[in-house]
Amino acid sequence: MSEQSAATLGAVWGAAVSLGSSVDVRPDEAGEIIQITHATLVTPEMQPRFKVAVYGQTERLAEPTVLCTLIPGTAENVRLSLLWSTSGKIFIKLVGASRKDEKSADVTVHLTGSVQSAELEGFMSDDEMVIGEKQDQDDLFLGDDEEIDSDEADGKVQRDEDNDSDGADDDEGDMTLQARKLLLAKQRKDAAAAKAKAKAEAKAKAEAEAKAKEEAEQKQREREEREAAKKKAKKDKKKNKKRKHEDDNNDDGEQEQGEEQPKKKAKKKKNAMVSLAGGLKYQDVEVGTGAVVRNGRKLSMRYRGMLQNGRQFDSNMPRGRPFEFRLGAGEVIAGWDKGLQGMRVGGKRNLIIPPRMGYGARGAPPDIPPNATLLFNVHVLKMK
Repeated sequence: MSEQSAATLGAVWGAAVSLGSSVDVRPDEAGEIIQITHATLVTPEMQPRFKVAVYGQTERLAEPTVLCTLIPGTAENVRLSLLWSTSGKIFIKLVGASRKDEKSADVTVHLTGSVQSAELEGFMSDDEMVIGEKQDQDDLFLGDDEEIDSDEADGKVQRDEDNDSDGADDDEGDMTLQARKLLLAKQRKDAAAAKAKAKAEAKAKAEAEAKAKEEAEQKQREREEREAAKKKAKKDKKKNKKRKHEDDNNDDGEQEQGEEQPKKKAKKKKNAMVSLAGGLKYQDVEVGTGAVVRNGRKLSMRYRGMLQNGRQFDSNMPRGRPFEFRLGAGEVIAGWDKGLQGMRVGGKRNLIIPPRMGYGARGAPPDIPPNATLLFNVHVLKMK
């Protein structure tokens, strides 16, 4: 099939396509659209029983689509409303003719229209059809080797052969194009809705699966943390028992030099928990026999610090170097300065220190998290 070129004269566009050839339809510049408004059949030797189908094909369409059908003596001039937005071609075929008749027939279709700018608003009416976009209407496409019988052509272009008026022929062409356009628009709308629904369902399914996976992983982490805490608590309990025994055996050697035989240790007894202002609590495990501690004096201490879950974050028990600080001078957290008040040298006490008397909302990373309640076992060794 040979190719013929379309003629563009300013804003007017025109092309003539003959049987067995094609015409290129190509906007000269980006942003231009060719508007095809009329198709006219010229067939001096055409037999009335033949009909002419005009096809269009673009780079984006896999197969050609029927633009209109012309009938000698009945519908030789058809008004069109086609917007051509991309490169493509137009060609014609005979409907109801044999291969032999196709070779001998003298058929030409003249197409006319204008060149429009895609940026102009309002020039495209609701009745116009854009050529160059992907079409979903399978019954509009025919391959190069397919033939159209006369009944099929009559279904695509409904003409009243008893009406000789050119105006009636034009109206029928518009009705055929409008029906095809409405069906195509509905199919596009339905396909877009189905695609959006499938996408939404897939997204919801993926989100549900991700949430279920996250919840399962969280539960697994919680189980592992509980098991680890149980094992650590059991291990710490065993260590604490051993350390306590060692502390009792070694305390005598750390009293002040020159002191005579140490005073008899106070009898161990379990005392009630005492609550102080601000949420601070303490419990005397063992009341010392030495002097009562006083603000401004330096204390020598052994201690063990833990979180509420039992995790130890600091300790100098049983044999570490004693910790020294001046009581009431702000050298330690407020929970110590207030929680050690009233103790005697040699005494042992458990402290429960609220966050605002400990490390507060900032914590002491990485060992102490924000807003942590702290547990301390303290033992006053000396006072200087």
